[in-house]
Amino acid sequence: MTAPVLEVSRISRRHFLTTTTAVGAGSVLAGCAPAAPAGSAGPRMRSVLTDRGPVEVPAAASRVACADFYGAFAVVDLDLVPVAVCGDGYEATGGPYPQRLRGVPKVGDFVEPDVEAVAVQSPDLILRTIDTPDEL
Repeated sequence: MTAPVLEVSRISRRHFLTTTTAVGAGSVLAGCAPAAPAGSAGPRMRSVLTDRGPVEVPAAASRVACADFYGAFAVVDLDLVPVAVCGDGYEATGGPYPQRLRGVPKVGDFVEPDVEAVAVQSPDLILRTIDTPDEL
């Protein structure tokens, strides 16, 4: 079974944020699926078409870095804990976020993630819903 390709063209900022978060969350959610039975190999990667072209992402991500505020919330909402987050202030957000994000390494601010600090965490997926430097 081939993973679907999401096409993104000229879109509004709100649509872009929603789509990018949904794609990232879907990839993370795939990582929550039970393991495939022995002898059956599912796809290891899937292609997602973004506004910057196609990107290969893990079909079952387990180490997710959140390079903005919204990604951290999406990952926690999926009952996971990211390996890295950008920015601070999560302790003032309420809900499950302060407790779940306490102690998660900070890898930059919301506007400019530190590419090297993200790399140190060895993520297999980086979620970001706003403009991203090419090196990230």
